[in-house]
Amino acid sequence: MCSHSLTQFNSDNDDVEEERNPHETPEKEILWAAAEGDINVIRNLLQNNPALVYVKDRDGYSALHRSCYQNHVNIVELLLKHKSNVHALTNEMWQPLHSACKWNSSSCVTLLLEWGANINAVTKGGLTPLHLASSNSTAYETLLVLLNHPLVNPRILSKNGETACEISRRSGPYLRLFDMVNEAVNEI
Repeated sequence: MCSHSLTQFNSDNDDVEEERNPHETPEKEILWAAAEGDINVIRNLLQNNPALVYVKDRDGYSALHRSCYQNHVNIVELLLKHKSNVHALTNEMWQPLHSACKWNSSSCVTLLLEWGANINAVTKGGLTPLHLASSNSTAYETLLVLLNHPLVNPRILSKNGETACEISRRSGPYLRLFDMVNEAVNEI
């Protein structure tokens, strides 16, 4: 069972920059298309320049990050097939899996994990994907995916000393989901 600490957790800098003219360059356009879900634009851009899959904005968000926080699973799959880095880091050390978990993009979470995403990756604020999903009161599906994964470590502490369970206790209605992990850990 998790403790009852209710301290503030560090949410990191999860704001993504808005582009004034997203069609100005192919680099800007692929980032825009990933967030907007325009797979045809992405296909055309990658056909002309496959290296665009590695483009990041000034905060370090890639097209893969942007498609994950919008749950554009078809774009995530396309980008991964074009060798997008499943472990790409933003300036705050967010990986695409963090983005998918923060915004309850459970289909993207599943796909990223299938492609080898690190379920216990830690951001600058010490947050794992599980911490981020736990802070979202609508992340039931994502929490189920994460908590059923054999490699999830629910005991990781954020920089504020909180587990994901403790964050869930104050942030949402899904604390009971952590019972299945706690029971499994106690059996070992």
